Amino acid sequence: MRPALPLAAPAERALPAADRTEIRALVDAYAVALDRLDVEGFVELWVPDALMEIHEDGPGAPATAEIRGRDRMHLPFPRLRTYLATVHVVGTHVAERTVGGAAGTTYCEAHHLVEGDGGVVADKVLLIRYLDDYGRLPEGWRLARRRVEVLVRWFAEPEVLR
Repeated sequence: MRPALPLAAPAERALPAADRTEIRALVDAYAVALDRLDVEGFVELWVPDALMEIHEDGPGAPATAEIRGRDRMHLPFPRLRTYLATVHVVGTHVAERTVGGAAGTTYCEAHHLVEGDGGVVADKVLLIRYLDDYGRLPEGWRLARRRVEVLVRWFAEPEVLR
């Protein structure tokens, strides 16, 4: 998937502040919905003909999963439920206007707590880059396409505070 084509001049690519704020809230809502296992909230973040392409083995590797259509965006949740908890920390985010709407790049550090042998907890940490196309619906900005690229992954041994 290629990102949407930007408009020619930098001034034409700039989004109004209200749109930048709404798109950033959309990006944050994606992470919160995953962490809360909020399937309905997650599904509502997408346009009807959405596409999510996941590259778990690096950006140059073939896609490990493709999900097409808002009505199928519930599919990541059975896997997410196998973790004790997840925390998606959204960092850098940029977005700009494109011919068909807007496009953006977001970086995220994701923690997935897994229970191993003897009840020992491990933290599967992923550094992720999201390449997005956003579409504007009457109810606001939504994800049209999201390419999920895992850039780095490792396991850590956290001290879990209860």
